[in-house]
Amino acid sequence: KNGTLGAKPVVAKLLSTFITIMFWREGNARFM
Repeated sequence: KNGTLGAKPVVAKLLSTFITIMFWREGNARFM
């Protein structure tokens, strides 16, 4: 139970980072 609880924020952080990178790359492609 404790392991799943501790992994949730990590997954959320990873997901938000991934989305941020995707948006950043998409924006870069438009400016290029």
